[in-house]
Amino acid sequence: MQHEAVGDLYFAADNFGAAVESYAAALRAVVDRTPADRLSLMLRLARAYFLRADYGASLDVLAECALSGPYAGSVRVHGASGGPDRPGADRARTVRPRPPLRALCVPRVEERRRSPERGEIGVTLGLCYARLGRNSDAIEWLQDAAATYRRIDDPDGLVTALNNLGLVYKNLREWREATRFLEQALKIDERAGLYSRMRAHHNNLGLIRYYLGQWDLAEEDFRRSLQIARDTGHRQGEAATLMALGRSAEASAPARSGRGELPPRNDPRGPGGRRA
Repeated sequence: MQHEAVGDLYFAADNFGAAVESYAAALRAVVDRTPADRLSLMLRLARAYFLRADYGASLDVLAECALSGPYAGSVRVHGASGGPDRPGADRARTVRPRPPLRALCVPRVEERRRSPERGEIGVTLGLCYARLGRNSDAIEWLQDAAATYRRIDDPDGLVTALNNLGLVYKNLREWREATRFLEQALKIDERAGLYSRMRAHHNNLGLIRYYLGQWDLAEEDFRRSLQIARDTGHRQGEAATLMALGRSAEASAPARSGRGELPPRNDPRGPGGRRA
């Protein structure tokens, strides 16, 4: 347990490289772990790999998690788990079967469909694929995670899945789908009073409405985000939102004055001056 505890400390300190080493050492040191304990540790190892931007390694660990945990006994288990940046990632591996990471596994056991680990695996897989530019895979796994969190009535996990679905669609510039998922996440957090996450939702919705030329709605979202940032003492969020408000007001002035100039939806920069 010593390596595991040290890994948790490194993870909390954002030293993800050292966390990876500690978690791997913990897996090697104790071979008689219960399946649940081993799955929990492997999920932390996968997250640490992801956060240090080693997405292929994270996918490999997640494949092991899926095969030994909530996706065990799948009807279809085949294919390689590595991302396109890893050697041999596009070849089927024969050492052991892998869960299909392009098509969702269909567990035979209902209890596995209600496993919170299934949701966590789906979210982390979705994030890995999004970072690798494989957006259809990201959407598929995030949708599976959202369905899992709905089944087990886990609003926190559901918001995570919905928010990331919204961000993937936002990056694809599919504004309607992005708005739909972000608004769902926002409503859940509003009921729970989770203001820090509400600030981020409003900011992302403001960005989308900025690109759609929906100036009044964009300004409303930015102002709500700004108020939450001020109420919670989030100085960086306050500064970013003030910048977004200023740029949004500048961009909307021609349309509001009737001069008929093009809205900035083709501008690669967002209202905060950053690329969208």
